Amino acid sequence: MTKHFRYFLFATGLCLALLLAVSQPARSAPDEPVWQSLGLSGQTIFALAAHPTDAQTLFAGVEQGGVYRTTDDGAHWTALTEGMGAADVLSLAVDPQTPATLYAGTAQNGAFRSQDGGEHWMALPLSSPFLYEWLVDPQTPSTLYVLANHALVKSLDKGDHWQACGQGVTSSSLTDLEMNPSNPSELFVGTMTGMVYHTTDGCASWTSALVSMDGVSALAVHPRFAGWVYAATPKGEVFLSQDYGKQWEKIGALPEQSPLHVLEVHPDVPSMLVAGTLTRGVYRSLDGGRTWTAVNTGLSSFTVRALIPDALNPNRWYAGTDDGVFALTFPTLSPQVYLPWIARAP
Repeated sequence: MTKHFRYFLFATGLCLALLLAVSQPARSAPDEPVWQSLGLSGQTIFALAAHPTDAQTLFAGVEQGGVYRTTDDGAHWTALTEGMGAADVLSLAVDPQTPATLYAGTAQNGAFRSQDGGEHWMALPLSSPFLYEWLVDPQTPSTLYVLANHALVKSLDKGDHWQACGQGVTSSSLTDLEMNPSNPSELFVGTMTGMVYHTTDGCASWTSALVSMDGVSALAVHPRFAGWVYAATPKGEVFLSQDYGKQWEKIGALPEQSPLHVLEVHPDVPSMLVAGTLTRGVYRSLDGGRTWTAVNTGLSSFTVRALIPDALNPNRWYAGTDDGVFALTFPTLSPQVYLPWIARAP
């Protein structure tokens, strides 16, 4: 074998290795926690909801499967379809004061409510298709907000009656709805046109600002810093507003233009963000969204459609993927990790 031919083989192998490397989702760093399967393998999970007082109980919205519930941390799952059928459940919510009351939004079958933990479902008079997001006012749980693909609606009586509340939201393609946890009358709506709309009066009136021409795919309201809102784009860019959505600054981006689908702020670690993507799994940032590291070890699917923290243990997170439900527990971070970030935060 000639020297030149050996070099050719080496170069060819190197190129193939590089191509394979860039085509695969990023793997986690060696010291990152590992995702554990909680079951429903082979199922596409659109939505997750954690029980507010029982860490063993979790609800999942499944493609063509309705709602599933586990009461033993994923060891067993029960299909809860009576009154609903095997619908595509896109959104779920649990009443934080009365956890036996659940809400589900579907792709084509409308909206449902259960008052016995999901054992039985009743159809609600809301016929809009593609009910992507469902929010319950934590202070007044009879007040509900639902985001559909082309509409935003509100109920004051647990879903028995509905009213349109998107007057002033001119975009016809809505992507995300988020609530300020400390002020439930304050809401933010993202759109595919790149606008973020903001209301402080329970969606009676709205203001807006342009974030990115690439569109806004996900929003997150910071639970600690008043006025801080994050917005993400389908290309994985992350923007921050520190004035309730009036002005926006690009602060970071996920590697490989990963299509960011869901974005969350850690409830107890102010500098930590967690993101789910549609092709490259889960990423974590420890510096407020500026840099990101993959957290994918243990995942068998890198399509992450739902991502939530546990209601009782904010270090434990759940991911809904195209291959079931997964959970991991992040290590408790020392304040030394995030206090320097707070000191130099933008």
